[in-house]
Amino acid sequence: MVLRKLMVICLIAILAISTLPSVVLAADTPKVIINGKALDLDVPPQIYSGRTFVPLRGIFEALGTQIQWDPTTETITATKGSLVIVLKVGESFAYINNEKVSVDAPARIVSGRTLVPLRFVSEALGLTVNWDDKTMTVTISSKTDSLSSPTSQKVMTPEEAVALFKARLEEIGLTVVDSGYGIYLTYDKSKDKVIDGVTYYFIQFGESYPDWGGIGFYVVNSITGEIYSIAVDWENYETFEYELDKNLADDEVFKQYFSPNEGMYEDM
Repeated sequence: MVLRKLMVICLIAILAISTLPSVVLAADTPKVIINGKALDLDVPPQIYSGRTFVPLRGIFEALGTQIQWDPTTETITATKGSLVIVLKVGESFAYINNEKVSVDAPARIVSGRTLVPLRFVSEALGLTVNWDDKTMTVTISSKTDSLSSPTSQKVMTPEEAVALFKARLEEIGLTVVDSGYGIYLTYDKSKDKVIDGVTYYFIQFGESYPDWGGIGFYVVNSITGEIYSIAVDWENYETFEYELDKNLADDEVFKQYFSPNEGMYEDM
């Protein structure tokens, strides 16, 4: 009789202990904070291989992004203003404004729900992501107070980028002409580049005179207005790939770079 009671007590204890994992899982569930506000999701964030995943609709809508889901190809298309992100389940790459980028944590389907990598999605939208290991909290922030509007970040037009470049050149005593001989700026949309969700406008700087001329290539950050020199493959101009080289945001750096002795372009 005593033995039977002991077995019953042990069984009750085992059943009680078996309920603990769900409590532990709940305690270990990452928290997501967007601009100071906790994100309430119908499916809790989950961690796979050290990466935090969240339900696609919940995160994209919280970030003010419109989404389309193609169940046949398992492809996600997210649009915010002029920014378009295409992400396919299981693929290690995605497209941001038709620019192919790598994804270290591919989107996945778990229990019928599509989960996307939180860091990739946020950074693709130009946001800052921080992880607090002690509190298991992901903090997403932007330069604006609200992410609800697609226009929350001011994006300059290519024309504004050219005008900005022109104004900075004129500030250091250089004159930009629209036609004829002299310094000119030409925007080339085909060579724009998207980096971390931000478009960089490609602008050609050149000088044209009767007996000589020269060109150089630059990009302007469509959000910050920063001007960068770029590394160029001069032998294959039509199809070259380039990387950002020097940030010319500082006025003294800009002035020195465009001084005649600096050699910012090659002779034609």
